[in-house]
Amino acid sequence: MMSNSNSIDVLDDLFNTRIKLLQEKHCYGRLTAEFQSAMSNSNAFDALEWRKPILGNLMEALADPNTHLIGVYGSDDAIKETLLEKVYRRVQRDKMFGMVVRASITKYPDMRKIQENIATQLGLTFNQKSKDKRALELIHRIKNEQSILIVLGDLCKGFELSKVGIPYGADHTGCKVLLTSTSEDVLSTHMHTQKNFMV
Repeated sequence: MMSNSNSIDVLDDLFNTRIKLLQEKHCYGRLTAEFQSAMSNSNAFDALEWRKPILGNLMEALADPNTHLIGVYGSDDAIKETLLEKVYRRVQRDKMFGMVVRASITKYPDMRKIQENIATQLGLTFNQKSKDKRALELIHRIKNEQSILIVLGDLCKGFELSKVGIPYGADHTGCKVLLTSTSEDVLSTHMHTQKNFMV
């Protein structure tokens, strides 16, 4: 049986071969706009030399048992998204976490919607209606995962993870939280991230 790592490598080879053939035949018109955008973003991410070590350093931070809260910041949302896609692939390939969930915070965070989004991905149905009691249910559910990565994107201001129901650090050493924002200050000053990466 082919391993996940080998499967991903094969897909990468097929992907690159397909692109090469299309280039040779001048058939870019057949590519979807989404496909072209993904290619462009990936190339843009790798184009600058200083960006190349970021993925490796970020993966090291995710693997560090003493690091639980990590930030990624930059003004280009497409570049941040490309980095996250690369992270997801590495996480899947290396089987780093038993579960990966993601939610968008936005400028005006709706804690109830964030809770529901995360709960849905975890297969959790809330029994309580209040946000505080739901947070306790979510904490209990997340603690049932031995290893979990929670990605919270588009932070514009700080908020308390405990109010959503996300345990990390001493409360749950197997839970890593990856935050993205346009502002380093939001991450380091308001969210108290341990390590930040600029893209």
